[in-house]
Amino acid sequence: MHDIRTVDYRLKDGIGVSSALLLLSGSYGYLSDAGTPPGADPASYQARLQTLASFAATASTIYDQDPTTGLAKYEVAREQTSPIFDAL
Repeated sequence: MHDIRTVDYRLKDGIGVSSALLLLSGSYGYLSDAGTPPGADPASYQARLQTLASFAATASTIYDQDPTTGLAKYEVAREQTSPIFDAL
């Protein structure tokens, strides 16, 4: 996902991290709106996307005040994105 690469890049210089995280959150929402891919468990897939969107949005909100916690939330979302790609 392009937005993950963007967040990773922004983390290198610390500029625009919150904005990149907010865009990532929106991308999870777009994936959710697109529906569940064939063969994926709808409840699990949609729940994962909603959780990832929430983690990215929370990271965006808190990153500027607490970069360590914001980064931790992002790292969880980043790691848990792989099962979404596997389902696609």
